[in-house]
Amino acid sequence: MLFRTCPSIALAFSTIVAAAGATLLITGVAVAQPGIIFLDGGYPEICEAVAKAVDEPTRQAITGSRLDVDPIQICTLAIEGPDSTSEQRAGSYNNRSVLKFAGSDYSGALADLDAAMVLQPAMAQTHANRGYVLAALKRTQEAVAAFDQAIALGTEEQARVYFNRGLAHEELAHVREAYFDYKKAAELAPDWAEPQQELTRFSVRR
Repeated sequence: MLFRTCPSIALAFSTIVAAAGATLLITGVAVAQPGIIFLDGGYPEICEAVAKAVDEPTRQAITGSRLDVDPIQICTLAIEGPDSTSEQRAGSYNNRSVLKFAGSDYSGALADLDAAMVLQPAMAQTHANRGYVLAALKRTQEAVAAFDQAIALGTEEQARVYFNRGLAHEELAHVREAYFDYKKAAELAPDWAEPQQELTRFSVRR
């Protein structure tokens, strides 16, 4: 049997990440001076780049004709571009959701992720990101289902998804499921402290 040794610790769900698939490569990136990255390339590439650096907005300098266009609008232009493929549009929806999530626009982020899923239903990162957003919206059971799908599709951030699914399971009082998710996260990322810290709150009695 599994028992928690102390009350559940409330931890923030992990920041949504921007990976959108191997087809969205950053092109034309040059480091012009320390601490500043000047971005060039097409709208999908810039959309991905600014989403990946969402925690460091001051380091992003968009060049040329795009200078006065804010990052969310860059992603909108990427989505609406007539030459964008279905996979690129799905990636840009995913990346725009990252920017909206960072601005606490959780409903907007979820709408973008839903649109990405229509275009590319098997994109694992989109399901992982939906899980993070649904958890932020306190739609915890739906978050668990999204994390389930991300794991089944082979998300590249397995440890983070298992950890966040563990947090969601705890919100639902699924103690056993939470324990095994934290355990799996700890196995996948042994140098990551947070899963180990969560495991210290459980004791196993046989």
